[in-house]
Amino acid sequence: MLLNTMFNNPLGVTREMDRLFDSMMSSQPLGFAPALRGQWSYPAINVWEDEDNFVAEAELPGMSLDDIEVLVTDDELTIKGAREIAVPEESRPLRRERASGVFERTITVPGPIDGDGVEAKLTHGVLSITMPKAEAAKPRRIKVRAAKSLPKGS
Repeated sequence: MLLNTMFNNPLGVTREMDRLFDSMMSSQPLGFAPALRGQWSYPAINVWEDEDNFVAEAELPGMSLDDIEVLVTDDELTIKGAREIAVPEESRPLRRERASGVFERTITVPGPIDGDGVEAKLTHGVLSITMPKAEAAKPRRIKVRAAKSLPKGS
């Protein structure tokens, strides 16, 4: 078929190459195919901080609690999971843009996390993780005192 396409329609070669590339990429794990397609890492994550917490939100549409694992270390958040999108038996996929497979994202925050107080909630496909800052990471107000004056001649 490829040779017939080349001779009958030179533009058909481009379409055939696109089809082959799409087919190849649709069977790759999450971490590989999106990178080749110029997309960002999976899942998309926003992170911010306030005075007491680091907060992360990750988009995980269609995932259940059993598919997700959240880990924290001193200053890192890791989200792991697996997402399977089944294709009905006896069917042939024509386009696969919804990736499936295993994923892992690690984000570093600018200070230590109090691991005992971390909370994670999954609501409507958005994973929200609140990570309290460890006491050492919280700003402290330091009272400035006047220095004792040195005796003259010292």
